[in-house]
Amino acid sequence: MVRFLEGKEAVERGEGFWSEEKGAFRVLDHLSAEARAVYEAGKVLWRYYHSRPDAKPDASLYDIRAYFQGRDAQGKVKPTSEDSTYRHLNQTLKEALETLAQKIAEKAYAYGFLRR
Repeated sequence: MVRFLEGKEAVERGEGFWSEEKGAFRVLDHLSAEARAVYEAGKVLWRYYHSRPDAKPDASLYDIRAYFQGRDAQGKVKPTSEDSTYRHLNQTLKEALETLAQKIAEKAYAYGFLRR
């Protein structure tokens, strides 16, 4: 997925996806500012997680949260973490996601996918 987003994987020609001038496709060039902010915040958090020696290479966001926040006696992910860097990076990601969600909700109402 990362290689695809960076335009390193071959992509089939499709409406709005192929640039004849560039002769290539870069998904990141087509992301909104809000989506790009989520991508960048997630990438910083992902890099921080993978700087750990015991990081799993295929960890999802849920796995990363469980790693830093730990689990309680019932096996549920705890609500907070003692790692201040993680808390900051996670908060930045949450804020970017909220901004993107607001933009998506506006469009969903505008195009009639949801009713007010």
